[in-house]
Amino acid sequence: MTELSDYRRLVEGPQNEAYEMRIASLSQRAEAAEAELAALRAQGEPVAVKALEWSEPSGPNGKEFCYDHVTANSSIGRYSIEWKGWKDYDDRTVFLAGEWIANGGSNLDLAKAAAQTHYENTIRSALVPAPTEAKADVGALEQSGFLYFECPECGFDSVQKSDFAGSRECPMCAGDSGHDVGMSVRIARSADKPEGKDARAALNLDSQKDGAK
Repeated sequence: MTELSDYRRLVEGPQNEAYEMRIASLSQRAEAAEAELAALRAQGEPVAVKALEWSEPSGPNGKEFCYDHVTANSSIGRYSIEWKGWKDYDDRTVFLAGEWIANGGSNLDLAKAAAQTHYENTIRSALVPAPTEAKADVGALEQSGFLYFECPECGFDSVQKSDFAGSRECPMCAGDSGHDVGMSVRIARSADKPEGKDARAALNLDSQKDGAK
């Protein structure tokens, strides 16, 4: 007597196999599309999607196609346009890998245009703008000959020469509250506008005097 599990294998087996084959096919098409997208990105902007190359019209072959048809291979699958050639005014139907895409009307050129539009939209929908190199922030260029001091409590700041040997305690906090607060130190930047002393100002003044001589 046939067990219920045997019936399940008979019924579910082919369906599962077909499903897995379908998933594998879609995965391969996705990988091919990604490869083409990478090539398009490498070309830079603007991106132009190449035109589909169509075969000559063929009649039914009793295997893949039951009607008159043309085909075009692409990285996301094979496009086909099919119609009943024995009819005077039959619509051209557009397929991608056997799946319906659009009705192209009675004109073959219009059907090809519909397939091309679908192909371009599919490719472009996955494109993103290429990253651009960040421009240098001129206002934040480091000035290695100077140090920037800033108090973490009151915010008082100053710019000193890199060989500064004086105290690194905040003079404002020492005078107001009587306790010592160490100031943080980093390389000065051109955008720094300190509240306290700016040693760069003296250097600029000396440069102006030398230029006037």
